[in-house]
Amino acid sequence: MKSASVKFERKTPYFAFCLKLVSLIGLLCFPSIIKAQENESIPKSSQDIKMEIENSNPSDSQDSGQESNLEDDDEAVERFVRDTDNEIFDAQPSGDKLLLNLEDCLKMAVLNNKEVKATDYAIENMEWKLKEAQPRGSPTFEYKFDAAPAPRDADRAIGSFFDGDITYLQRGSITMAIPVFTFGKLSLAQDLAKVGISAEKEKQVQKKNEVLSKVKKLYFGILLAKDLKELLQDADNQLEKEIERRSEDPQGNPVEVVRMKLYRYEVLSRLSEVEKKGYLAMEGLRIMMGLRPGTNFELNDRHLKPVDFELKDFEYYNHIAKKFRPKSRLVDMGLQAKALQYRLEKRKAAPDIGVGAGFEFGRTTNEVENIAFDDDFNDPFNYTRAFLGVRVKGEIGPKTYIAKTRQARAEYFKVAMEKQAADEGLELDLKEAYLSVQQGEKNVKNSKMALKTARQFVFITKSSQELGVGNEKDYSDALQTYMLSRGRYLEAVFSYNSAVATLVEKMGGVSVKD
Repeated sequence: MKSASVKFERKTPYFAFCLKLVSLIGLLCFPSIIKAQENESIPKSSQDIKMEIENSNPSDSQDSGQESNLEDDDEAVERFVRDTDNEIFDAQPSGDKLLLNLEDCLKMAVLNNKEVKATDYAIENMEWKLKEAQPRGSPTFEYKFDAAPAPRDADRAIGSFFDGDITYLQRGSITMAIPVFTFGKLSLAQDLAKVGISAEKEKQVQKKNEVLSKVKKLYFGILLAKDLKELLQDADNQLEKEIERRSEDPQGNPVEVVRMKLYRYEVLSRLSEVEKKGYLAMEGLRIMMGLRPGTNFELNDRHLKPVDFELKDFEYYNHIAKKFRPKSRLVDMGLQAKALQYRLEKRKAAPDIGVGAGFEFGRTTNEVENIAFDDDFNDPFNYTRAFLGVRVKGEIGPKTYIAKTRQARAEYFKVAMEKQAADEGLELDLKEAYLSVQQGEKNVKNSKMALKTARQFVFITKSSQELGVGNEKDYSDALQTYMLSRGRYLEAVFSYNSAVATLVEKMGGVSVKD
């Protein structure tokens, strides 16, 4: 067996050139990689903590060390969530009450809502996938190291091994590949990643639309609960006074007193329900705005009013929805992605062409006897090899290739058919929202006229009673009618405002300024 020094001395100029080239590339690439990971391992903010978790290297220690690393990751996650909360809420006063109008609530929801903020990481994920699909000019390395006992007599390898006549073998290799030409597969993969980024951005817009629409409805719901609470409390006070007056009147009708008591109990029950829904709406709005639990805030508006909205022709909203609605754009992107996937599957049979280089070595602690060839390219135990050249790599499986391309084509046709149905369904969904606004506008007008008539009914019955020609039952019925008309008007306004918020969401135009 030749010694290691002899092995290294026996080099050709080509061999030396390959070895130096591989070493030079390793020196150029590995320090930058190590430096980048060292920089990412020093968290300075919640973003650095998140990157530390994402780029953490597998531990080389035993099971106990791995468990401790998992615990460290859990602590890092908790720190990330805690620091994120601090970033969101540092600008908010701790003791003073926040006075918010609708625009303030919408702005806070866009800035602080965690569902909206989570979409930023979905976009970041797709951006990294795009970088992953851009390997041209960037080397990839594969490395391997083996250590095992080996027989010292090559002619009787098995017998020598079981007789204990063995030596210690170490061998390793590192190969490098730089892709240069892939017959369009890399460009298609990049196009797919770009479509994915666009789709995630549309999903972010869609999530903002949903959140802002919910904020509007919660805001209007809180005002509805506040007005209904005032109405029911006023009704309870009026009923209590009227019951007391009639109970003290010796000529009063006991039946009417009992009936008013029953009606009062119903009012109190409804008041309790309104208070519960108002509390839940306030908590829901707090969560949507990203405020901490227990944050003291109230709405600037005191009463529920119809929003100022001019309803236009349906074609106007349909045109805008087809152009800007995220769901409509996502359907188009889905079809585009399936078309790119089909083209990519068809090109997977083509090889990848690039530059390849590598370095291999093998060493034993003792000499191995009876080896037929002891040069570097034939000795299986002691060798030093390097290479540089063109690398062509591919995989051909006719049955698998045909099956995958047919699957991709079928998926494309399926999505194309679903797109046609989805376009019709989205238009119908928009039409329903449009008709709801139209109907809500009419309901507000009708309920407002009914409320005006109920006021007249109360005035007439009250005046008649004071003149001595009226009936107590008529006045009692008039009060109930007024309370019901007032409540129905408020509910009609809430339904109309909610319908407007839904229409704006469906057309894809929700923004803070809406």
